[in-house]
Amino acid sequence: MDVEVKRFVAGRTPEGIRLSGTETTGWLGALIVPAEPTVSLVVDLTSEASDGFVVAGWMYRAAAPAVRGPQAWASLTLTLPEAHRLLGGRLGELAGPSQRLTEVLGADGRELAERIGEARTWEQRFAVMRGFSADRTTQGPAVVPGVLLAWRRLIESGGKVPIGAVAVEVGWSSQHLIRMFRRSFGHPPKTLARLLRLRATLRRVRAEGRWEQAAFDAGYHDQAHFARDLRAFTGTSPSRYVRAALPCGCVRQANSLQDWARDVSVASPHARSQPDLHRELQLRRRAGAQRAL
Repeated sequence: MDVEVKRFVAGRTPEGIRLSGTETTGWLGALIVPAEPTVSLVVDLTSEASDGFVVAGWMYRAAAPAVRGPQAWASLTLTLPEAHRLLGGRLGELAGPSQRLTEVLGADGRELAERIGEARTWEQRFAVMRGFSADRTTQGPAVVPGVLLAWRRLIESGGKVPIGAVAVEVGWSSQHLIRMFRRSFGHPPKTLARLLRLRATLRRVRAEGRWEQAAFDAGYHDQAHFARDLRAFTGTSPSRYVRAALPCGCVRQANSLQDWARDVSVASPHARSQPDLHRELQLRRRAGAQRAL
């Protein structure tokens, strides 16, 4: 089935928040969405329910539209410090990689989804999203200065600066930095560093079609080092990523993950972490072996 995808990108707000909208004319099939050091608020415009999802991008997730037909959704993607502000300092408390908007933001989340759903043009939807993000990030609590400094140093270095060196610069012990980072963002600084190195590598891979030099320049010691992170954060191998990656960085699945992924929705992105994915595959293999007997 041919699928036309129209993506409307409105750029970034002054705070570094990315606004985007996507429309498709048909079923996209199963995709794997790579992990990203971001948090997104996603509103499904084809659903009758006025709700959306908060998607923390720390783990890759299988995704596929649940309904075969036209789909549309609006996304507001935040950096970790801005997500901390917008979520009222609760980023580190999220119960999983994906939760309903109303579970995290309550009535404010439902009002956001309703206003975006009522808008008739993308310009109007983006205006709603800009106003919402400006109000929430202005009123929300700021990240602790030491954590913010550590985050900036990791961003500036592309994840290549050692965590111990960051801790010294901040004036904390490594253990205290890790504890404060987890409290603010939900994960340790090493995870952010790994994601930043991988993101830089994959952007070059998609542009150049080769990963060896890109991985070395990003700070990977050898092929095995890069392959481990790629597997952990995208669920695939270097050769398959080079062959199957789409411009968005997603990977279209054509293996045993696909059947499982059909149950998960991009427009309503319930996500499962890598350990959940592995358990699911193990159960499927056992069931297949029992049927063979």
